Amino acid sequence: MKIYEVPGKLEVYWRQDVKAIWDKWLNYAVSLDEFCEGIMVKGLQHAKTNKAIAWIADGSDAKAVFSHEIQDYIASDVFRTFVSIGVKYFISVEPKSALAKLGVKRYESQVGPHGLQLVVTASLDNAIAFLVEQAKKTA
Repeated sequence: MKIYEVPGKLEVYWRQDVKAIWDKWLNYAVSLDEFCEGIMVKGLQHAKTNKAIAWIADGSDAKAVFSHEIQDYIASDVFRTFVSIGVKYFISVEPKSALAKLGVKRYESQVGPHGLQLVVTASLDNAIAFLVEQAKKTA
């Protein structure tokens, strides 16, 4: 279910099947306001209401990189906030673009110190399979 969109840049979905927010990034060249509205307002609100256990950041088709301002914001606020609402896993679907991949590596390094488990996958299907497997282990 789509819950937010910045046309040509970001689509935010709720995946009830695995209790996860899925951010489909098309272009990381978003403003801080666009980022915050999609992730920290719409996405977070939906994640909290529906007791999300995972956040999937899918940059597989993304272009560009996040600004330093957004990368700093992710490091200081985003992951801490995810943990505070019960998110356990941050799953990063690796970008195909070498430039986008470099930008993602910077914020991925901030996941662990905030108490999230980082999982890096090659595809959304792999991310979903990981979450299905985790659900089986805790059932």
